[in-house]
Amino acid sequence: MQKLKVPSRANVSRNQSESNFIRIVFNCPVKTFWDDVCVSIREVCKRHPNYRIPIDNGGVRGRTDQGKEIPIDVLGKWLFGTPGYKGHRIFEPDFSGEKFAVIIFFPQEASQEVLEMLKAVTPLKIIEACSSWGKGDNSQWVCNKKGI
Repeated sequence: MQKLKVPSRANVSRNQSESNFIRIVFNCPVKTFWDDVCVSIREVCKRHPNYRIPIDNGGVRGRTDQGKEIPIDVLGKWLFGTPGYKGHRIFEPDFSGEKFAVIIFFPQEASQEVLEMLKAVTPLKIIEACSSWGKGDNSQWVCNKKGI
């Protein structure tokens, strides 16, 4: 299989005119923590076939705390990162509408495969992937906090 060429570093910001973004709107209260939502988005994407598309990023690698190199060899690792490699996405909570939403910013240079993978993320899939949904101290849940 031919590797998809991706930039080793690409700009991603919260400025909607500088980055691509996708908005996921929840039609129910979010009964978990912000970190759990973010981790669950990655878990949902790991199930998508585009996550495993081989890439060529010019040889950039992540690195564990023990110094072991982590290859950034698939599209999902390029987008979400690994230890020692930041990735190319920003998650932003959005309380501006009547319903809670998550905005995922990603580089303008991102391939169509990235957009396809992110479009497959739905609130229901996020809820199913959340390990803490409905558990723990509900005063810390996303639906009860403004401006995390």
